[in-house]
Amino acid sequence: MAVKIGEDRRLTGDRALAEAMLASAYIGRGELELAFTTFQKALQDASDAQNQVLESDILISLAAQPQLKGSTAEAVKLIARALSLSEKNGSYYEKARALGELGKRATAASSCEAASS
Repeated sequence: MAVKIGEDRRLTGDRALAEAMLASAYIGRGELELAFTTFQKALQDASDAQNQVLESDILISLAAQPQLKGSTAEAVKLIARALSLSEKNGSYYEKARALGELGKRATAASSCEAASS
């Protein structure tokens, strides 16, 4: 309903936020492909609305998709992009979240290397 209102009233920023929330709900229900498709729409709308904080947040969420498919490098690229945006817009929360996600990926990668040695 909120997405529809955002479309009808051409409230791109509000629509992006509603889509991101909807995508999170899809993840909770286990509908991953639908969730990531919805996150992509939300990312485009956040970009169109020039909402860099929301854009950073969505990029971090989207990084889960390549990670689930085994592409840590692609996930790190998305998170690095989110980090760059958060540094530009001064969002300490998103910067901390991006750095935490990068650290988590680095720890997982080093754990895998240690296990294979």
